[in-house]
Amino acid sequence: MFRKGCQTMLLLLIPVLLIIWGFWWIHKPPAYPKDPDNMGYFFIGYRTQWALKSPDTWLYSHVRYGRWMVGLGLVTLILTVVGVFLLPADKVERTLLAMYVTALIIPYVPIERGLRRCYDRYGRRIDEREK
Repeated sequence: MFRKGCQTMLLLLIPVLLIIWGFWWIHKPPAYPKDPDNMGYFFIGYRTQWALKSPDTWLYSHVRYGRWMVGLGLVTLILTVVGVFLLPADKVERTLLAMYVTALIIPYVPIERGLRRCYDRYGRRIDEREK
């Protein structure tokens, strides 16, 4: 019984951390790296080619990723609670961990599309009136 309770708490911890991470990046995204070409020991951040083009694209991508993390964290929290009670015990961990990894990957597609739609290839904001 104790092992099942600890397992459930650990599985619930991941969606809660996604929600906290999301709010953190919405309100205080990581600073733009001083040298985007040489990241060195810089390991926290949404580091894609488009996100690193300018401080504006960096901020845009981190705030958007934070919003996605809050939403997906809430969804995964609900699905975790449902999954713990409905899925067979031997499949719970693998199924939920696959869902968590998927939740981390999903935001990349819409964020990258948004970066390409809102910024030019040099990282400058595209003025909506010029379209």
